[in-house]
Amino acid sequence: MVGHMADTFSHVVAAYPRWAAAVGPAAGGSIPFSVGSVRSKFALDSRRAEGELWFYSFLGSIFGPFAVAAVEFEQVPSLALSDDNLVLHSDAYWINWQAPGFSDFSQEAVVAAGRDAGVFFGGVIAEVAAEFGARPAPLWALVRDGAVQASLDAGNVAWDVERGVQVARWLLTGLDVAVAGEVLPGLRAVIDGEFSPVITEGQLEAAAADDAVVFAPRASCCQIYRQEGSAECTSCPRRDAGSRDAALLRYAQSLREL
Repeated sequence: MVGHMADTFSHVVAAYPRWAAAVGPAAGGSIPFSVGSVRSKFALDSRRAEGELWFYSFLGSIFGPFAVAAVEFEQVPSLALSDDNLVLHSDAYWINWQAPGFSDFSQEAVVAAGRDAGVFFGGVIAEVAAEFGARPAPLWALVRDGAVQASLDAGNVAWDVERGVQVARWLLTGLDVAVAGEVLPGLRAVIDGEFSPVITEGQLEAAAADDAVVFAPRASCCQIYRQEGSAECTSCPRRDAGSRDAALLRYAQSLREL
């Protein structure tokens, strides 16, 4: 692949150490071992919820470093993944991965990554559905939200919201999700402590010029609220709109105070 850059993930981890658990070295086991460890970390009230929480975690490990590499380092990791690219982290829950290759940043490369992700996650969804009795539709919703949220997060943190939105759109195109008619469905920018809709490219450019933070609505739920003592995530669709917006505004403020 053009632009191959074997040490891209080392740069990602150097800039954002939290991704070391996703792309650092590890040994032994793979998905079946990882899904079996979910009860050692969480006490949820149903097997289906355990499966959805595990899958949410797994998606974050894949899409998080992918988006940082694409948005900030202009390298697109291949998502044509198989068991050969996955290794179990030492805590037996998180799965590390290494990309089969990298391409220079382009629309074609990101769309191809989205297409490959759809094929790969389709197989994983079949495993999760069989193991936990989870329904495929909520798991696919997690895939779509995971791709968008990771891309927007990478753009927000890098102060490059236009690139983050671009990566999100192209990943969704590869995943065969229609986004025509809007920059990104439901996209909003936080400008001067208030939400503004972002429907056109011009509005996105204006938001970027104002150092805005952008968010898109989630349709999926990670199920962590089912863990005793846990609350809904910041962007959880189960929150009422007022409390969700308040939480997102606080998060946006924390990013721009860095």
